Amino acid sequence: MVCILLLTYTIAFTQSKQNSFFKNSSIGVSGYYGSFLTTQPKSEYIRDSYSYFGEIYFEKQTKGDADWQVSHNYPYWGISYIHGNTGSKKYIGNMDAVYGFLSIPLIKAQQFTTSFRLGAGLGWVQKPYNVYTNPKNTVIGTRLNAYISLLLQNEIKITSRVFLDASIGMTHLSNGGTSLPNLGLNTPLVAAGIRYALNEPVAEKKSSSKFFQKKISYTISVSAAVKQIQWIGGPYNIIFVVQPEIMKRFAPNHAYGGGISFFLNPYSGKDFKLFRTDIESTNAIQVGIFGAYEHFFGRLSIPLQSGAYVYNRGKSPCMFQQFGLRYRLNTHLNTELQLKTHMGKADFIHAGIGYSL
Repeated sequence: MVCILLLTYTIAFTQSKQNSFFKNSSIGVSGYYGSFLTTQPKSEYIRDSYSYFGEIYFEKQTKGDADWQVSHNYPYWGISYIHGNTGSKKYIGNMDAVYGFLSIPLIKAQQFTTSFRLGAGLGWVQKPYNVYTNPKNTVIGTRLNAYISLLLQNEIKITSRVFLDASIGMTHLSNGGTSLPNLGLNTPLVAAGIRYALNEPVAEKKSSSKFFQKKISYTISVSAAVKQIQWIGGPYNIIFVVQPEIMKRFAPNHAYGGGISFFLNPYSGKDFKLFRTDIESTNAIQVGIFGAYEHFFGRLSIPLQSGAYVYNRGKSPCMFQQFGLRYRLNTHLNTELQLKTHMGKADFIHAGIGYSL
């Protein structure tokens, strides 16, 4: 009864308020089916079923109020809730995730659309590692984790408000090395779903400004991370990251450049005294150089970095990668959240601020 009243209110509200928040909005449901990847025997051991999830989401199409919306073909933004079996009923159990996403149309025709959807948020697992009750789960060490979703969607228009879609994609679930064990769950998936538009979409075609400044920006960022060192039950260290970088905007939504990364561990001396002196993660300082590409969605951007250590590599692989999100508060200040990895293996997640000239 409550659901019927809510649906009646929503329909009445959207019909009477065409200029409201719900204009150009949709609700949808999807089903996912796949199997998580295993790179080690201990992760293959705990896989006892296929992965399957159900999702419900709300999304809204942008109207072209900013140039980046027009140049990205009027993308959709939204929020989603997903629930289902991870693929290890006995050792990991179910997963729940809430995440925001941005869906960018790549191909648009009258009855058909292909889009790329990128989402990120928080995921929760039912059965994380526990030394006493669940010691065989060496994949996920914490209940709360980061969740990332990548989807290539193909949507067919059935009526003016009803759309069917089929998708392929990948999801990632891990705590970024904050707590061990943390092999992470990488799950290739196929999906199908249906979307209902709360009102008939209104096309507002606009032209984007071609003018932008091809200027070079200089940024220094300072961030911090919490990382468990070396083994399960090991000490937690605070890692600081200082990064000066130079970027050049060569198109309205694109920039490239490079910089230097300083990874600082002020607690390394304590680790050397308490544990073996050859522990990889107790380097007091590591230095690396990197090349970078950054894609902009207005104030929000996605930086991608790939680099190599030039000082005190230790036992780390020679290459490192970083990617994440940046949000510009004003002309000079930004906040950022990035994941550092070694060829796909998470090292740590760090968050901080940056200042640009």
